[in-house]
Amino acid sequence: MKYKCNKKLGEPVNIGIIGGGAVGLLFAAYYGEQHNVVVYCKRKEQAQKITTEGIKLKYEDNYLVVPVSGKGTMEDLKLQELIIIAVKQHQLESLLPLLRTLPRHIPLLFIQNGMGHVSILQSMLQKSIFVGTIEHGAVRMGDRAVSHNGIGKTNIAVFKGGSTVINTFPLLENPLFPVVFNHDYLEMLEAKLIANAVINPLTTLFRVKNGELITNPSYYEIFKQLYHEILKCFPKWDNHYIDDIIKICVNTSKNTSSMLKDMTEGRKTEIEAILGYIVDKGKKESVDIPVARFVYRAIIGMEIERGIRAK
Repeated sequence: MKYKCNKKLGEPVNIGIIGGGAVGLLFAAYYGEQHNVVVYCKRKEQAQKITTEGIKLKYEDNYLVVPVSGKGTMEDLKLQELIIIAVKQHQLESLLPLLRTLPRHIPLLFIQNGMGHVSILQSMLQKSIFVGTIEHGAVRMGDRAVSHNGIGKTNIAVFKGGSTVINTFPLLENPLFPVVFNHDYLEMLEAKLIANAVINPLTTLFRVKNGELITNPSYYEIFKQLYHEILKCFPKWDNHYIDDIIKICVNTSKNTSSMLKDMTEGRKTEIEAILGYIVDKGKKESVDIPVARFVYRAIIGMEIERGIRAK
């Protein structure tokens, strides 16, 4: 279920964004138009470039430079009024010691693919924790530039703190970056997980853009097989949800999935957090999902082949 937040756009909020990847830069660009944003980067060179040149946002043939600060250390993280964690799920573990030192009153928003981070969040002591998923297409184009390749929406739900804390979340007034608030965080995360578990691994395995999963008849047959297997682990979901995933593929037909991009560029993928989570769930619940297991092991094998993962 989705609902509108009653909070009106007010004074600018101090927002810290951890992660200078495509998602972090996209959030920083749009929130930086109306709020005070600091991007915390792994590399000081990236932080310096963001500070001196701002974030360059590309959408279609339009370009916009948004003044935003960059930091190569996280010493002043506790001064922020909201912290958005926009790193990949397998990078969360290294951030936990730092996040656990933050004052409890600072709300956190976690934006990760998959659902492996849910167990991590249960141990956090913050009074308010949000989780989010995004449906946008975004590609980083250097240290301070991001291309917004497709308008979707940002889904946000309360993980901890009670339903009323959603009214404290800073809003935006930009139709290119709509924010939708959800009542049920679990339903929201499952919807994103199922879509990602079908699209990301298959585009990576076949090395194709999203749309080819639908237009190539053979790929589409495997697409459907994998989807129906995954639904065995999520019985409350309707078989018709496949129509929504097909729409995603159509709307992002020319996009390269984040998993394929990671694999191509020699980075560890999020296969563990996405399809690995489902394979583990199937094993625990004695659900037979052979296609899902095959695709999962195939992606792991590709990582090993490329030296991304140890044997």
